[in-house]
Parts: sequence; structure tokens; C-alpha cells
Amino acid sequence: MDKKLLIILGILVLLPLISSQQIYPEDSNVDLKVPCYNNNTYCSAASVCNITIIEFDGDILVDNIQMTQNTAYHNYTLNTTQTAESGEYIVAVACNDVGVLGHSTYNYIITPTGKSLTTSSAIAQGLILFLMFGVTIFFLLFGATSETPGVKLFFNLISYLTMFLTVSTGYILLQSSEVQNNLSSTINVLLYVVGIVLLIVMFFVMINQTRNALRLLQIKKGFGSEYDDNPAMF
Repeated sequence: MDKKLLIILGILVLLPLISSQQIYPEDSNVDLKVPCYNNNTYCSAASVCNITIIEFDGDILVDNIQMTQNTAYHNYTLNTTQTAESGEYIVAVACNDVGVLGHSTYNYIITPTGKSLTTSSAIAQGLILFLMFGVTIFFLLFGATSETPGVKLFFNLISYLTMFLTVSTGYILLQSSEVQNNLSSTINVLLYVVGIVLLIVMFFVMINQTRNALRLLQIKKGFGSEYDDNPAMF
């Protein structure tokens, strides 16, 4: 038992555990630095560390590639292609310092802005999305109830534009807040479907209201009556 204890105490840990997650922006060059220690000092110049990075969907981004050795740490640089997709990535590093082995694992996150979402900013952004959606509905209802062709066309166009901006903004905020990365693939697909359905519905409503506006414009100019059906509009 004493011999085993001595062996355990004699094992030197090369890499400290990294507890805090690093967040980096999309499409940027990122230096991943991992400190390396042996017997309470830096690893020797002969130390070798290999890095493996697993993407959030399980694919291998970097497969057991040797890192660049420096005095106090080993470095691996991600290029813009490797940081193109937002998500949480798992890093595994294994080192060998002249027969003394060590390893470490940690996660880093890629977001569009390179920043994490705080509670206060999440509430503010949620309110902004709610207001944007409310403004969209207001524009749509105002355009639907207006009898002036020009006003109807204008507010129909604005309502479709604000809905598109709302869906796009919501998608970006999901990525930035790391919410999307923690959802299952099924939920992600459902979010895409809901967004597309909303855009299709808004597009259909806009076309229908535009037809009504054009018909009102024809009536106003004396080319028909409100009881006439215009086959060319269908």
C-alpha cells in the first residue's frame, strides 16, 4: 500500500485543469494556449503536446495534432475556417515530457460576437424581440384595416420587413447566448421550421393584402368596383 502511495505521489501532473470557458468570435484566428508544468516548473523543451478538438455535433475538428512548444505553454492556432460555426467545442490535450505524461480537457465557445450573454442583456434583448414582434403585428393590422391603397401597401411591406428582421435577430441572439448549442438537433430543426413558416405566412398575407390594395387603387381610379373580381390578380 505504501509503495502504491509513493507511486501516486510521484506522478507529476503536466497540465492544470482549465475551469473557465473561453469565448471567441466567429471567423477569427484564435490561439489556444495550454500551460505545461512538470515538478512545479515549466515543462522541458523536449515536451510534446498533441491536441484534439471535437465539435458540438460530434465531428472531429482537429485530430491529434502536435502543438507548438513555448517556454511556459503549448499553442495551437485555429484559422478562420475552424471558427466559422458557432457552438461549444471540447478540447483534449495530451503531453509527454521525457516519459512523464499528463492530460487536460476543457471547452471553448464560438459565438458571432465573441461575447457571452448576461442575464440583464438577455432580458433587454428579449424585450426588444417582443417589441419588434408587436410592431410587426401592429403594422400588419394597420395595413389590413386601411382603405388607402398607398398606406396599405406601405405598411404591408414594413410588416414583412420587420418580421424578417425579428426572425433573423432571434436566430443570432440564440447563437450568441449559447442557447442554440445546448438544444437537441430536433429542437433546432423545429426552430428553423417555425421561423420559415412565419416568413411564409407573412409573405402570403403580404401578397393577399397587396392584391387588395391594388384592387382598391383600381376602384379609386374608376377601373372597377369593390364587387368586381379581377381574374388577373389571382
